[in-house]
Amino acid sequence: MCGIIMVYRRPNEKYPRNWNRLRFVIFKRDHYMCQICGIKCDSETLSRRPNCHHIIPISKGGSHSWDNLTTLCDRCHRIMHGII
Repeated sequence: MCGIIMVYRRPNEKYPRNWNRLRFVIFKRDHYMCQICGIKCDSETLSRRPNCHHIIPISKGGSHSWDNLTTLCDRCHRIMHGII
């Protein structure tokens, strides 16, 4: 997998120091595949950019643990957050 994957971090939310490393571990575990639509994510196509999604949001008591994180493409991630 080549290219640069941009990191978007909101300053008002707390992420662990190893967040970038953890994201890539989750992407690798999920074979860079969106766990909703099954599309192969890549860093060069905006709609296919991989996102590390919290299954249970941090605001609702979720954690940054492996079992609460999953890979979603940008489109499915935006749908999950009600942006589309």
